[in-house]
Formats: sequence, C-alpha cells, structure tokens
Amino acid sequence: MAERDSGRGRIFAGRGGGGPVVKQIVRRSRVGRDAIMNVYLGGRGTGRAVHPEDRRTMLNALRHIWIDGVLERSIYRRTVLELGLEDRPDMVDNPWDVHLEEPDHTPVPLERGVTPGHVLRTRRSLLIVGAPGAGKSTMLLQLLRELLDEAEDETKPIPVVFHLGSWQGETSLRQWLVDGLTATPYSVPPDVARLWVEERRILPLLDGLDEVALEHRVACARAIDAFHAEDGLLPVVVCSRVAEYATLGFKLGFKSALHVQPLTRSQVDGYLDRFGAPLAGMREALGADPTLWELLQTPFLLGIAVRAYEGLPAEEISLEHGPLPDRRTRLIDAFVDRTLRGRPGRSQLDRRQVVRWLAYTARALGVRLETVFHIEMVTRSWLPLGKMTLVTAATTLPLVALTGTLCYLLTEMVFDRSQAISFTTVVAVLAGVGGLVSEHELKGPVGGGRAEQLVSTLREMLAIASGLATVSALGGGVIGAFAAGIAHAPIRSSDLMVVGDYAVRGAFFLALVAILLVFADPVLATRREFHEFPPGKALSLESRLGLDLTLAIGVPAALIFGILNGGPGALAGGLLGVCAGYLCVGRRLVGYWCTRVLLASDGLLPLRYLRFLDLAVSRMLLIQIGGGHRFYHRLLLEYFAGLDLEDVPDGYRQGGLPVADMTPEVVLSNAQTSKDHRLVLKQLRYAGNHVPVEEFAPAAFEAARKMIPEPDDDGNRKADQSLVDIVVSAHRLVFNSGHLDLSPAAAFEVAEFLYSLTSAKEAHIRRWWKTAEEFYRLAIDSEHPIYAPAAKKNLERGPSPTALRLPDVAPYQGHGPPFFY
Repeated sequence: MAERDSGRGRIFAGRGGGGPVVKQIVRRSRVGRDAIMNVYLGGRGTGRAVHPEDRRTMLNALRHIWIDGVLERSIYRRTVLELGLEDRPDMVDNPWDVHLEEPDHTPVPLERGVTPGHVLRTRRSLLIVGAPGAGKSTMLLQLLRELLDEAEDETKPIPVVFHLGSWQGETSLRQWLVDGLTATPYSVPPDVARLWVEERRILPLLDGLDEVALEHRVACARAIDAFHAEDGLLPVVVCSRVAEYATLGFKLGFKSALHVQPLTRSQVDGYLDRFGAPLAGMREALGADPTLWELLQTPFLLGIAVRAYEGLPAEEISLEHGPLPDRRTRLIDAFVDRTLRGRPGRSQLDRRQVVRWLAYTARALGVRLETVFHIEMVTRSWLPLGKMTLVTAATTLPLVALTGTLCYLLTEMVFDRSQAISFTTVVAVLAGVGGLVSEHELKGPVGGGRAEQLVSTLREMLAIASGLATVSALGGGVIGAFAAGIAHAPIRSSDLMVVGDYAVRGAFFLALVAILLVFADPVLATRREFHEFPPGKALSLESRLGLDLTLAIGVPAALIFGILNGGPGALAGGLLGVCAGYLCVGRRLVGYWCTRVLLASDGLLPLRYLRFLDLAVSRMLLIQIGGGHRFYHRLLLEYFAGLDLEDVPDGYRQGGLPVADMTPEVVLSNAQTSKDHRLVLKQLRYAGNHVPVEEFAPAAFEAARKMIPEPDDDGNRKADQSLVDIVVSAHRLVFNSGHLDLSPAAAFEVAEFLYSLTSAKEAHIRRWWKTAEEFYRLAIDSEHPIYAPAAKKNLERGPSPTALRLPDVAPYQGHGPPFFY
C-alpha cells in the first residue's frame, strides 16, 4: 500500500481550501481575492486586461483533471498504452463505429478523419448517444481534448465538462452551470463563474443526461433545450444513452447527433489482431469457444478482457459455459485479479485485502442505492450491533460527563450544592437517554469561509435559543409553581416565597436543558452535498467549526462567569463552550472516527481511506468525481457489492453492511414487494436510470399504485403530506419513463388521487389541486385515446369531493417512440 502515483496531483480539488487556479491568480495580482475579477473579466471596473497566463492556467487544469486524470487512464486507453502501441495512431483508433444523424436525413457512418469537433464546429450543437458502455463519455473527453487545443485561441470559449447526474430539478441551466463551476473540482469564485456563463465564455459539455433522476430528466432536457435556443451561437454538447433519450417524449433542438454503434464481431476481431502476440491466447480461446463473443459487445467489456487476458494462453482463458451474467462476473473477476496484480516491476497489492475494502465500500452504496461514494458516508450502521453499541457509548459518555459537570457548576453558582446534585442527576440521565437514541451521522458544513460558517451557526443558535429558552423558562416556572402548590397545599401567604423559589428552579432547569438542545441541533442539519467539497474536506471543515464554536462561546462565557463567580464561574463558562462544540460537531466526529478505527481494525476498511481510494483510481477500479469516487463502471459496482466475503469477522455476517444485489432488475423487483414507501421510491429511482422503459414502466406503475391508500367506508382516502409526496413522485417516475400507455395512465391516476383528497380539511388542498391540474394537463397533452378525454372532462370539474374513478389501463403494445432525427 506504499504505492502512490506521483502524477495524480490535483489542480482544483486539492485537499486544502479553494482551487489552485484561484490561488495562483491571487498570488499574481497581489491584491487579494477581490482582484480575481480583474483577471478573468478583462478588468471590468479597473481597466486591467485579462492576463494570458490566467487563461492558460485554467486550460491546463482542465487537461490535468479530464485528459490526464480520466481519459488517459481509461481502461481502453490504458490497455493500449501498456501494450506499447501509443506511437501507432493507425493501431489505436477507437474500436466503435459512429453514425452521424441529422434532421430529415438518413443516418450515415461518420467518415474516417472527421472528428466530433468537426461536426460541432459546423452544427453548433451535438448530441452523443449510444448503448451502456459504448464509449460515449470517452468520446466526449476526446472532444474536450480537441476543443482545449482550439481554446488556445483566446477568442474561443473554454470547454468545461459538467456531469448532469447532480441535476436536482433546477429550472435554469444557466444557474446550474454557475453552481457547477463554483463546486469541486473547479472551485471558481461565484461572481467569476456567473459572469463567465453570462458572457458565453464557457462551452458546456454535458455528460450523463440518462443519469439524471427520472422525475427530473424531462425538466433537465427542456432546460438544456431552452438554454440552446437562447444562446444558439454558443456550442453545446450532450451525452446520453440512446434508450433513455428516446423516452423523453420530445427531441432536443440540436442539429446533429453522433450515434455510437454496438461492436460487431468483425470489428472486435480486427481490433484484437492489432495487438499481435500478446493476445494470441485470447484469439485462440474465442475461436474454440464462440460464445465468448457475447462478452465483448461494448468497448468497456472489450477493454477489461484485453487487460485481463493479455499474455495468457488459451487454456487459462475459458470462462466455461453458463448464463451470460455469470460469465461476465468471471470476466470481471479475472480483470480485478490482473489489475491488482500489476505489471512486472510494479508494487503488488494484497488482493484479498483490497477486494474486501472495495466490497465494503460498494455495499455502503448498495444500502443507499447510490453510485458516488464520499468518505463522510461512514456511519455506525456499518458495524455489527455490539460494536455499534460501543461507538454509541464512546460518544454518549463524554456527553453525559460534560453536560452533568456543566449543570453542577451552574446550579451550585445559582443555588446550593444539594440542589446541584439533584439537577445534575436529572440532566445527566436526560443527556444519556438522548445520546443513546439520537442519530449522529456526519453532515456537511454550511457554505462560505471559516468565519462565515461560524457566524452563520452562531446566528442560527441565537435565533433558536432566544425563543426556545424563553418558552422553556416560562414553562419551567409554571411547572415549578404548580409543584409547589401541590407540595404545600393549601397555599398561605407565607408560602408565596416557596412557590417563587420553586418557579425559579423550574425555569432555570428547563432553560438550561433548552440551551443544550440548541447546541445539539445547529444549522448543520441543513446538509450540503459532499460533492461540493474536495475529498475529505468536509471533515476538516467540521473539525474547525467545532473548535471555533468552543472558543467563540467558551471564552466570553468564561470571562463573564469568572468575573461574577471567580474560578468556578470561569470553569463553568469554559465548559459551556466545550459542550457547544461537542454537541454541535464533536459528537458526530468522535462517532465517525471511532467507526473508522473499528472497521480498520477488523480489516473492512483501510485506515488511510483517501490514499486507498486514490490507489484504486490508479488501478482503473474507481474514478474521482468532484469530491467523491465512483466505480469505473456500474458492472464493477454490482460485482463488488454482491461479493460474499468469506474472510471477515463473524459479527459482520449477522450485522454491519449486508451483501447488496444492485442489479437494476433485482432492485426493481424488490420495489414491487417492499412495504416501506420511501424505500420503494428510492428503488424505483435507481432502477429507472438503468432498466429499459418497457420493463421499468409496468413494474413501477404497479408499485406506485400500491402506495395509494384504500378508501374508507365513506369513500374518503386519508393520506398525510409525506405519503402524498411519495405517491406523486412515484407516478411522476412512471410518467417520465415515456411509456406510450402507462405514462398517461400514471398522470391520470395520480391526478384523480389528488382530486379525491380535496374533500379533506387540510391546509394542503390548494397545493394538491394545483398538482392535480398539472397531471391532468400532462394526460391531455399525451393525446392518449382513453386518458386524454377523461382528463379533459375531469379537469373541468374543479376542486371538489369525488370518488377515485380510474379507467382500465390499455394493454401495452410495441415499444416506446423510436429514436430519430
């Protein structure tokens, strides 16, 4: 594990703060961050011209991130390089064919020598589509390399890759581009990013339209279309799987598309012939077992096959007969073994250890049904029950000790020692119970610099504390007075002092508890996605925030209490700051690091996690995406998540992270049987990004229908806002799948469900009816012979009580709308 690729230094996504592009400009201008505007924007307001070196820094950074860091490390490219063919352009042409498709024209093969850049220059817009693993993203990065060469001319826009998988339903592509530039890995200052986009200095290369969440995909495509219509002279490129693009229900207003064709047997055969002797055994095995050709249908599988079987004799290559998924698993297993073994002269890795670490990482993604991993995801749920309890105890005991000691010191300052002991006991018990039952998953820090984070957190705490402490004090006073009344009934005039004393004690006690609750519920509950930070950056930011809170609260409190009560008061003030830092941030960090240490001691994760992730990137198993990492291909994620590890401690077989079958078809099947509506929605979202529409839509529609509550005896349906949101989201997924019959059926059904709720006396009726109107109109726009007329008729009723009336779903015939231009 001592290996580290020295060529993988980060330009933007360094583990320190801010992007180096920004830092270099600040150093050159010598006037601080405000001068960045002068560098990038031609000195707007100052007359200072753009410095050519600044633009070159940005271009070099893009080359480092995407060309050197991703394209040159792709499985296909690395295979070519390691076989020593990099100086033979005629031998390293891409193994796939590309068809150029234009509106009202028959698709034709792209002529040899014509690059995607040529097409983009003449058409100004380009869509790249193909099957999964066909090489679309690789082609996009090759286009990026070509455009970066052209961008040496300062009049050309800077090509920037944006991954559409982070689209969360925004309505403006322009603002989303600004947000993408300011986030990792680019880290461009917000004002600079905004003006770059507004002044058309960025050429967007948008990858992964098919990876946008299904309920947001159509809106994303429409936003892209609107952006292109508004800025028709600015080139724009979009990448998508062809099946998912075909189900959008409309076509982007682009003038050209490159359709990456599936590999043919003759293409694969010719590609393998180029490598000569190193792949003689593989060619011999293919001749002896023709069924092996099934495994080489995409550049990804072809690349890992070449990597796995280079130099091996034919007898060691046979993958035996069996179902294609099993044979593909054995191919991936051979690839993993080979890539971890490395080449002669390269450090060798402990295969069992690395596979165990990758498997547990993949299981964590499987539990969440996500594809991008961030090291901040590690939680105590990764551990068996016994060790989860140990982590909980490790975080709760300091909580009890700190809050109990603080309560004792403050109570003794105000009252006497006997009352301090009773108050302390109650507070310690409450803190212990709260610590045992509460969650403390690590959350991302608020945005801004270090001072901004501290000020924002303190402001939020003050806003909550001012109300909560006041209400708690008043309630405590009432409770104390009531308790005194019961203890001394009947109350005489001489007992009024006793009642007042009880009221003060109750007010003090509940006010103190309220303040501790405020510390435990800071603004960090509003989570920022970890991908906005460099890998591991959120950990250091939270650590700094915890220290800053401790000092910002503890130092003034110690001074004030020390003046009022001497040494014990200063100690109480300092403890108040420590409690604030620990409750707000420290407890989560302690739990996180305890979990990491336990997992490392049991061999499930490396102790130096980031270094291991970098190593996995260098071995073509992972790719760094912003502040996170994802497996090089979904097949690798499924492979590792489904591994049943034998060499793990027994406790992890009954607890911890379970084996996860992330095969999209299995996830979709699970959605039909699960009773947890939130889980079902998450499963449908995951499967919708990978399963063909003709398989997804019927299963998703059935699962969505099961969520609708049955009417009671009076024909009314009872559903809270949370359930309504889940039902609407599930039906929206079906609608956005683009199924000819089931999409309008889902729109009509959810509209009728929402309409049936308008008889309830709820604050959400207006919102429900507005959403019902939206889906009625979607059903009308579909022009479906059954649902369009029914929706038009029912829309005219207006919001009023009704029974849920659904027409029979028309049988599905044929496939979705064909892809054409």
